[in-house]
Amino acid sequence: MPADDPRVALGRGGHGDPPDGSCIAALEAMVLRIPTAAPEADGTLEWRATTMLVVEAVSRSGIRGIGYSYTSAAAGVVVGDQLRELVVGRRPSEALQAWDAMVRAVRNVGLPGIAAAAISAVDTALWDLRARQAGEPLFRFIGAHRTEVPIYGSGGFTSASQDELTEQLGGWVAQGIPRVKMKIGIDGGARPEADVLRVRAARKAIGTEAELFVDANGAYTRRLAIDQAHRLAEHGVTYFEEPVPQRRLDDLKAIRAAAPMAIAAGEYSYTREDTRDLLASGAVDIVQADATRCLGVTGWMEAATMAAGHATPFSAHTAPSLHAHLGCAAPAIAHVEWFADHVQNRTDGLRRRPVPGRWVSAPRPDGARAGSCHPSSRRGSVASMSCWRKPDMHQDGGPGRGALAGLIGGAAGLLAMTGYWAMVEGITGKDPREDAQKQAKAAGRPLPAESSTAKGGRLVYEALTGRKPDEKTANYLSWAFDWSYTLGLSAAYGIVRGSVPLARIGFGTGFGTAVWILGDEVGVWLLGLAAAPARYPAEVHAHSAAGHAIYGATLEAVAAGVEWSLEGR
Repeated sequence: MPADDPRVALGRGGHGDPPDGSCIAALEAMVLRIPTAAPEADGTLEWRATTMLVVEAVSRSGIRGIGYSYTSAAAGVVVGDQLRELVVGRRPSEALQAWDAMVRAVRNVGLPGIAAAAISAVDTALWDLRARQAGEPLFRFIGAHRTEVPIYGSGGFTSASQDELTEQLGGWVAQGIPRVKMKIGIDGGARPEADVLRVRAARKAIGTEAELFVDANGAYTRRLAIDQAHRLAEHGVTYFEEPVPQRRLDDLKAIRAAAPMAIAAGEYSYTREDTRDLLASGAVDIVQADATRCLGVTGWMEAATMAAGHATPFSAHTAPSLHAHLGCAAPAIAHVEWFADHVQNRTDGLRRRPVPGRWVSAPRPDGARAGSCHPSSRRGSVASMSCWRKPDMHQDGGPGRGALAGLIGGAAGLLAMTGYWAMVEGITGKDPREDAQKQAKAAGRPLPAESSTAKGGRLVYEALTGRKPDEKTANYLSWAFDWSYTLGLSAAYGIVRGSVPLARIGFGTGFGTAVWILGDEVGVWLLGLAAAPARYPAEVHAHSAAGHAIYGATLEAVAAGVEWSLEGR
């Protein structure tokens, strides 16, 4: 690597592979779709969910590094089809070589956009793996210039009402964040007067001391952006992000020359050439980069080094959990965007904080300046996915984890169903099934003497041994057949649950009831284990359905909990 390559800065930590030389054994990817609480919009786009690619680089010793990007589900296909084979088998210390290979591999499909997001997630996972193996937080592994970074609260979507806008921005300032950003460009920039009114309301809500930033997301024309810049400056706006699309460098340069506040852009820089051209053009006062787009930790650190070389302030776009670490390792950092959609809301209010964990602490931890955050000092960089998880999140967790979750959930469900029958017997003083047997026998129409599972266990025993089991053995066989049959179906359900994105509300309960029907009715008939379904009274069927519904609900709840606990591993 040439001595003047910006990535040389990444090597100053001096870390190699661990003593066991653990190679990368697997590269796993999953796509999460996280619905927003309500439809959201900025100047040029509307959305109802955030799609997230999560990549795990797994060493032979079982250590996992996590990386992620906000992109299309198609990026997951790129990881599987074109990037995995370039990474698996390498040493973790070969992360830069893997980065070079991945960039070359996507030449024909096009690097900017989806392929860049895929590489970003993989590259971040490799750096996280290396930091975990070294037992250090990512910012210290790379080499820290500082231990905290300034942040600005970012939200204020154009879809929000004026009351919602002022409550959110005012809440952040009250929390101690001294700079906040809102979206402008309502209806694609067609209502500039409405933008100014909302900016005026925001200024009133946050007071005169806090800085106010705006982001048009490229919604304006050059002339309108210049006009708006002067009108917005009357309300103390000091930062104007992407007044026109980033690719229009001449327009950005003209706006910068005429505007009374700082002009920023760079969130759509995917390659080093994009950042180079933005800096060389003199089109911005502040250059941005996003590690979930600009080719990961490696690409972001290159951008930071180039910005420092041009003496241009540098800012991190979104993804605050990751950028808290990179901002501490950058030669210089203006601020990190504390983006509302990327930070879990721990309460029902608007003061959004992440779950304290392996990536980042709260916006104002003890010992930090107001409006700054510390990256966590735990080893690695990436927090468990509960930092982003919402109750209605869909995920592809993988069949292995799904099967384990199904087995554990099924066992818990069977115990819960057993407890239900014990409760019924305790309340009524009788077992409804045994009571039904006695009544039927007294009426001269006895029910089958053995259950379907008992009969199944007996037939299997007879087929294997050539003799009938005694009563004690028959009881054990019935229990074993019942549990193995039900746990097998539970594992199968878990595999489906972990492999296919499903809206699962109520699905587990329905599955439990389906197991009861399949086991006691259809399955019995298909396997020829009984001549006809047992004709128990309606009371027994009602209790059985309730017990199996409890089984299904417990299965779903426990399986979800198991998957949740495994997500960060």
